Amino acid sequence: GACTLVLLNQLGQTITREGAKLFELAQSCQNVLALRTAHSKESKEQTALLEKERAKMQEVLSQLKPVEDTVKRAAKRLNRLRPHDLKEISDFVSETKIAPKEASALASAEESLEAARQQLRKVPLSAFEAAAATSAPHAQLRAAVEAACAMLDLRPDFEAAQSRLMRTGESLRRRLLSFDRTNVPKAAARRLQSFFDSRAPDAEQAVAAAVHAWVCALLRYDGAADDAKASAQESSCST
Repeated sequence: GACTLVLLNQLGQTITREGAKLFELAQSCQNVLALRTAHSKESKEQTALLEKERAKMQEVLSQLKPVEDTVKRAAKRLNRLRPHDLKEISDFVSETKIAPKEASALASAEESLEAARQQLRKVPLSAFEAAAATSAPHAQLRAAVEAACAMLDLRPDFEAAQSRLMRTGESLRRRLLSFDRTNVPKAAARRLQSFFDSRAPDAEQAVAAAVHAWVCALLRYDGAADDAKASAQESSCST
């Protein structure tokens, strides 16, 4: 028959014959508390990160204040210009353009980056949870996550990423989707050249494939943006 777990007090008196159910309930409660603790810790980290970003934004705003004042003064002067003078300024500005080749490459890079973001969104949550929990990551998963760490200017170590970026199933995806594409580290292209040139992960490696696509799309966009900027500066200097 079924095994019965009897709980006794210190005097040997029976407390209950349903001890197994109590142990199961206690284990469930412990699991829920552990999950809440993990979520609470992640929430605190996200709050701290948000406060850090707000501080950065305030610093940028304070740096832009003199620029704002200069723009306002320039606007007042422009309002006093004659139509002929305004036309000359407009013609000069319109001549400062990005060359068609660089403009096309930048537009293509933007499309690739959005496609990579969509790929990240489509990966099942269970796949990210499995990646966060694995103690024996596939080589393609390890390489992709460590490349993402390099893009985020973090130490490229898979185990460290599991504790910092992958606390929950959504943590890594949320961090990558919220990344500012203009903040790619300067040395990223050089450090990740071999990764960029490597073969894309197999389809069954959904997380690795999506992260690989995101890293490569960002590197491609960063290079195209630099070329476009150089093209615009060259056009400006030649006018």
